[in-house]
Amino acid sequence: MRKFHHQHSIPTPHTLPDHRVLQALTDLANNQDMDYSKFCQVAESEPLIITRIMRAARAIRAGRENGVDELRHAIAIIGVRRVQEILEAIGRDVHRSKAG
Repeated sequence: MRKFHHQHSIPTPHTLPDHRVLQALTDLANNQDMDYSKFCQVAESEPLIITRIMRAARAIRAGRENGVDELRHAIAIIGVRRVQEILEAIGRDVHRSKAG
């Protein structure tokens, strides 16, 4: 599992994610028994998704002794529902970029 120890170690997103990868992640997140390992494996190819999930988790953990350095830990902190919201927001961005 890839670790992101510091804010600067989170990949910098330059492009929106591939819509097929986004759909695969959305399907995984919408599964009642989400496979965290599979989700993390697929997400690792998309820096924007990693960045948004890690930032959301680090915002919750701000000021605490133990930081967030793994995607799976970040998901556990923010919850699957928040992950779904992040994916939906990114999906809207992808849709707008195709329409524009």
